[in-house]
Amino acid sequence: LKVKANFFFNLRLIKKSDFFFIVSNSLLKYVPDRYKHKAYIINLGVDLIPINNVKSLNIIKKKKVVAFVNNNSRGLKNSKLAYDYCLKNNLILKELKGLKYDDFLKKLAECEFLLITSFAEGSPNVLKESILLGVNPITVSVGDCNQIVNRFGGKIIDFNSNLIKECHANIKYSFEDYLSMKKANNILIDVIKINLKMNNE
Repeated sequence: LKVKANFFFNLRLIKKSDFFFIVSNSLLKYVPDRYKHKAYIINLGVDLIPINNVKSLNIIKKKKVVAFVNNNSRGLKNSKLAYDYCLKNNLILKELKGLKYDDFLKKLAECEFLLITSFAEGSPNVLKESILLGVNPITVSVGDCNQIVNRFGGKIIDFNSNLIKECHANIKYSFEDYLSMKKANNILIDVIKINLKMNNE
């Protein structure tokens, strides 16, 4: 019911808006064709300050430990696949939930891997946070995870826990430009300026 209500009210907002933002290319398919011309895709980044604070602690990684973030009670995070994958690959699953943000980052930094097995995602912050903390991502192709892993390295698996591909980091993509909120903020401001100018002419 919550999902349907959100979709209905978002459609009402989209109809009344001159333009709107979505956080991933993968979400564009949910926008009705008559409103697609109003859509801007803005890949949200994360705040580097708390992440750099945790990095400065030089936390020792625990080998074979896999972080699995599960703050959703609707089964969307697909915990069964997460447990099956770890069992199949002799890894230790560490479920992270209900933590304050700084404590969450510290627990994430302790892990060797991050595992995303969700049925639905947009542009998950935890994937960006893990890459910035030197945690190796393993993810199904959901939301823009595939695009991020192609740029920064990691593994893509299917929903049967089979490896699809392993990617290596491409040095042409910098953390600052693609994973921090700095770029997203600049795009947001530029688009707003352009649209304000067009409306005033």
